[in-house]
Amino acid sequence: RVKNRWGNLPLHRAAENGHCRAEVTLAILGAQKEGAQVKDKDGGLPLHYAAWNRNCPAEVTLAILEAHKEAARVKNRWGNLPLHRAAENEHCPAEATLAILEAHKGGAHGKGKDGGRPRHYAARNSNCPAQVTLAILGAPKAAARGKTKWAQPPRHRSAETGHAPPHATPASP
Repeated sequence: RVKNRWGNLPLHRAAENGHCRAEVTLAILGAQKEGAQVKDKDGGLPLHYAAWNRNCPAEVTLAILEAHKEAARVKNRWGNLPLHRAAENEHCPAEATLAILEAHKGGAHGKGKDGGRPRHYAARNSNCPAQVTLAILGAPKAAARGKTKWAQPPRHRSAETGHAPPHATPASP
């Protein structure tokens, strides 16, 4: 296992590279399954990179998740879970994001160091598939009341972007 100066293995770099072919990344994972458990200097796992990469195929993200299921529960240096990264990614495949949510259901209300939660990112992200936004917003009510340091509950952000269905936004007083 050879890391670069940022602590990345080839698997981190392949998951991060939006133009690396799926079969190449899967071959790297097949040769080094334990690489899915290795954190870089910022605490990021290959799953963080795959979830954040707008061009990472769902099959790659799912394979990395399968190789290390607990990765869905690991926060990086900024306090972000892979679900934070997937929810803020405008093009993360729904199948991959929902699998990450399923692996760590409590992750929907995990708070990053900036106070943001995956539900805030999904609500703000107008390109996030509706089924993903609804699944993340459908997490426990205690998380639905959480606010970022900008004091905007997730359903307000969702309504602001025109992304939420009517039943997901609070009623006007």
